[in-house]
Parts: sequence; C-alpha cells; structure tokens
Amino acid sequence: MYCPPTFKRLTSLWIDGVEDHDEVDYREGLDSRDRGDDRDDSDGGDGECLAQLLDRCPAGLREFSFSPRLGDDRWSYRIGDKIVEALLKHDATLEVVRIGGDYACDWRQIDRLLCSLPKLKEIDFEFNCLTNRGGRLEAKAVADSDWVCLDLEVFGCAIEGIPRPEIPRTPIINDKVRQGTRQESLDLQRRVYTKLARLTKLRELRLSSQLDEWTDEYRKINKRHVWQYDCLSMTLESGLDVLKDLRNLRLVVLWYLENGISNAEEKEWVQTNWPQVEIRFKKFYQRR
Repeated sequence: MYCPPTFKRLTSLWIDGVEDHDEVDYREGLDSRDRGDDRDDSDGGDGECLAQLLDRCPAGLREFSFSPRLGDDRWSYRIGDKIVEALLKHDATLEVVRIGGDYACDWRQIDRLLCSLPKLKEIDFEFNCLTNRGGRLEAKAVADSDWVCLDLEVFGCAIEGIPRPEIPRTPIINDKVRQGTRQESLDLQRRVYTKLARLTKLRELRLSSQLDEWTDEYRKINKRHVWQYDCLSMTLESGLDVLKDLRNLRLVVLWYLENGISNAEEKEWVQTNWPQVEIRFKKFYQRR
C-alpha cells in the first residue's frame, strides 16, 4: 500500500472499521526507516503505525475519530502512550477526539488529553459494558486533575470508582463497587460535579454508551452484569445541584447507571433547572 510521506492539508482524520491485519498492511507501506520495528512493549506492541500516521499531518488535525473492529473477543486495540503522544502534538488545533469500537484505553491516557488539549470541544470515549471494552475515567482523577479544555461542548466518557454504600449488596455488586463510607462517596461526587460544572459551554454530558440490545448476547446476560454501580448517583444529596448553571446543556446520557435522576425530588429539580435537557436512562433493571 502506498503511503505519501505527509498529508499536507489533512485536518480531519476518520478511521472506522480497521481490522487486526490492516495495521500490518500499513506498516508494509512505510519506508523502512519509518517502520519502527523495535516495538515498545509498554504500548502492548500496537499503536505505532497509527501514531506515525498522526505525525504525517503537519497542518494540525482538528478532528480525530477512530473505531477499530477486530472481530475477536479476545483482543482489543490498545490506545496507549504512542497514540496519545502523537495526538498531543496537535494540541494547537485539535478540537474533536472520538474513540469507539474494539479498543482499550487506560484512564490515565484520557486524562492526559483533557489536561493537555486546550482547544478541545468534544471528547467521546465509548465504553461497552457488555464486553468491558473501551475507556473510562477514575472519579478521583476527574476531581484532582487540572483540565485545560474549558471550552468543551461534548463530554462523553463513563466515570467510575465512586463508593456507593447505599446500594444493597449482592455478590455481583460487591465485585463492581469500591469500598467507602457514605460521606466519602458524597464528598467525592461533589468534587466531580464541581469539575463538570466548570465546563460552562457543555451541550452534551454522556456518562455511558448505549448497547445494541437486539443481540442474543445482551438478551441472555444477567443485566446486573452490565449495570454500573460505582457511578455518580445524580441525586441532590450527592451534589447534583452544582450542575444547575450549565445553561447550554441539551442532552444527558445515563444508560445502565444506578442513579436517582427519576426520583420525585430530582424530577422536580430537572423540570426547574434543566427544562431544555433530554435525559436518556434506563430504570427497569435498577431493582432486578
């Protein structure tokens, strides 16, 4: 496959449906001096070619969308140091980062982007709670980190790691929820809400990704396995009121999250403070 040395005018890069053999084909198209055959084990051996492709866009990328489809449940395309460092070279221009499909990404890499891309307007990291593929942010990291993307309009990423001692315990839930006291949970949630409240231009807040519910895999599984419990509870007690000044908000996505947004007090709050907001969530499985 022929690959030009640079894409001088390229500012938007969308890659959808890349398969596991496609990266090999791309490596064969590079000049031998650019192949980088000494693969970095810290990056799981993947991502090198995509990083080189990102380096071949000297005009500065404004938009990057990547969605690998590997077709094998045993593997995920890793979004590691090489890819993130290549993206950070576009910090003066990069406004949109969307990652989906069969990938894995540590929360630290997502946090690096949020702390390093001041022009960012949209970040979307899908997480498939059926296959556990994708990327999620740690709540404590959200609270502690110094995000520079204050013009963010779309925030799409699950947030995990919040103790939820008020949820009745089952063996499945015990495996999915961190230990912590009620006060520790409330304090951490309020800090996360406070960080999100700084994103005053936010139009969409997506804290989960929707599954394809028509598949046999989804229909047959115990829904407690796909439900997230260590998430924001979205209640007034936990600090939801901190988000009341997000006047540009139009969409909040809470699929498969154990939350209280449909409680009577919270519903009244939404009607008063977010009358313009569409909230997408599932309630049916919360008590199953």
